[in-house]
Amino acid sequence: MLRGIALVLSTLSSIIVARAIGPSDYGQLAFVLALASVLSIPSNGAAVAFLVRFTAAYDRPSTHNLLVGAWQWSAGQARLWATLGCLIALVTALWFGIEKSWADAVPYFLAAALVPMWAGGARVTGILQGLKRVVLAQLFDWLVLPTIYLTLVLGLLLTNLLTMEYVLAAFAAAVGLSIGVGTLTAGKVRAKQVTTPVSPVQDASWQPAWRHYLLIQAVSVANLKFPLILIGFMSVSEEAGLYRAAESIALLLAIMIAIVNSTLGPYVSQLFYEQKLGDLQNIMQRISRFAFIMALPFVVLMLIGGEWLLATIYGDAYCSAYLALAILLIGQLVNVACGSVGLLLNMTGNEAYVFKSLSMAFAISMILCVVLIPAYGAFGASIAATISMMFWNVLQLVRSIRFVRVNPSILSTRPQMTPE
Repeated sequence: MLRGIALVLSTLSSIIVARAIGPSDYGQLAFVLALASVLSIPSNGAAVAFLVRFTAAYDRPSTHNLLVGAWQWSAGQARLWATLGCLIALVTALWFGIEKSWADAVPYFLAAALVPMWAGGARVTGILQGLKRVVLAQLFDWLVLPTIYLTLVLGLLLTNLLTMEYVLAAFAAAVGLSIGVGTLTAGKVRAKQVTTPVSPVQDASWQPAWRHYLLIQAVSVANLKFPLILIGFMSVSEEAGLYRAAESIALLLAIMIAIVNSTLGPYVSQLFYEQKLGDLQNIMQRISRFAFIMALPFVVLMLIGGEWLLATIYGDAYCSAYLALAILLIGQLVNVACGSVGLLLNMTGNEAYVFKSLSMAFAISMILCVVLIPAYGAFGASIAATISMMFWNVLQLVRSIRFVRVNPSILSTRPQMTPE
């Protein structure tokens, strides 16, 4: 339900912004946010996976010293990497200010502010999800943040201040406010979880796990954002806007898997370490088949009426994004059909292979983007993204079947419950 509310609020914000500022400025906005998300990878994405896995593993009185140690150790890592990402964004802003104009540098200064804020948000999300406080973990990203952002966007629209720079500032303000509230809430939950003082203990497995989660997130985000970033660097802002509009609709399919993954992680870890593979197979199979049944009609409808939808929602200037949308929808449908394969491998000690498969897929994406984007723009970027996504999904699915002995796809065999 929360995700549905977030989807409606975020879509309304995107529509208002896209129609008001046009494809060119919308493309630049998407590029700046993509750059900020890439710089946030080490402190953001790695922290969520790490905290979900080890919080769920240590959430018992006998291992509270490891639980607190994992929280403290990950906080130090997040601060280190957030500082580095922020510095890179600031250097980029200074370069734009010196080489072009200080007005051009403003969006990159705002991007620098987003990096440490996203690191704090990742910590809140990871800890609350690991403690199985799923609704609370989702509340800030999926309700508070989009509500504040939409309110600010409407305020800018009513005051005739809806420009790319003000929209980015409104987004940064919304992120900061939602994370501030979330941090206070997470602190109270942690205090209740560990009621007696303990001496934090560290584990040697944390460093390689964090490194692999960092690399996985880096390649995942790069795989997702590289087409958009490359279009931005080539100064084809209108094509970036078209691609972002198509991507925003296609990613609605990925939301189904994202919703599941936000709740499933701790349970996958627990069932695997208890070797209840029958139960795990049953859960993964039901989820993938349900998601595919929900996704297939949506894809069919979008293939039939996608051009009309783009024109209706974003405006006539975005109609030419239809072919990109069609290609991205096919890739996302394959992603849904494969189920939560990445989560399954990450929570069962196969994070090194996840990184390898995503790296190979990213290499394919880079080559295809460099070849196709100059000639075909957003359409070429969508082909590269779709082929890359299909490639890593298939590789990870084969790994899951052979080594984890669980098939999370819609083609999984009939599950058998683990005997008591």
